[in-house]
Amino acid sequence: MVWSLDGGIIVTLYKDILVDQGGQISGQMITDRQREVFNLILENNKITRKELAEQLGIAESAIQKHLKALTNAKVISRVGTRNGYWKL
Repeated sequence: MVWSLDGGIIVTLYKDILVDQGGQISGQMITDRQREVFNLILENNKITRKELAEQLGIAESAIQKHLKALTNAKVISRVGTRNGYWKL
């Protein structure tokens, strides 16, 4: 993202969280499905388990297992409950 400000510019750089080396995110080994879950959360950090399941065409119980694995790997965390969001 680049903005102009008083004759200068401000540039915002974003570090790619996903490291595509042997299926790792931030040094943690993950499955292809967990990568898909992570990418959907990256696009919308307020996405629900139900929405994840619908978009990936798998059961909510499977989504819960993938979310638990990503949480245990400290790749994501949940802030709040029903109206919360995923923190990357």
